[in-house]
Amino acid sequence: MTSISRRALIGAAPATGLAGAALALHPSAALAATTSGALELITPVRIQDSRVDEPDKYDTSAADTLLVPGLEGKHGVILNVTVTETEGAGFFRVADDIEPVPTTSNINWYADGQTVANLAIVKITPPNSGIAVQGGGDGRAHLIVDVLGFIT
Repeated sequence: MTSISRRALIGAAPATGLAGAALALHPSAALAATTSGALELITPVRIQDSRVDEPDKYDTSAADTLLVPGLEGKHGVILNVTVTETEGAGFFRVADDIEPVPTTSNINWYADGQTVANLAIVKITPPNSGIAVQGGGDGRAHLIVDVLGFIT
């Protein structure tokens, strides 16, 4: 098996992967990315910090709706979701508050005292002004949510 460095992959044109496999985008992938909406990055805005906003940690049986400023007319929101000072094990799902919450999680933790962050892109169904947060598992954690941008 051939080993190549990350630098070689970045500078390679055309790029090749392990065992000579070609790495290329299908022409329709670039087209789909440009026709489905524009990315609008913003200065990050914190919309939830249970260390400050709530007197207690989020229980993983909790369900909450968080208002997202600037969401009107957008088709997606880009979030950084963080849990900290965890207890036990659990997960949170973040989704559009109009559609049913999906069965997949956006962030998971497995032990006491962890801090874990994850990027989440949430589809928005207009006219929506918020996102739903739903927990699962048997733990508790502080929840921090920052808005990083939108998909128009």
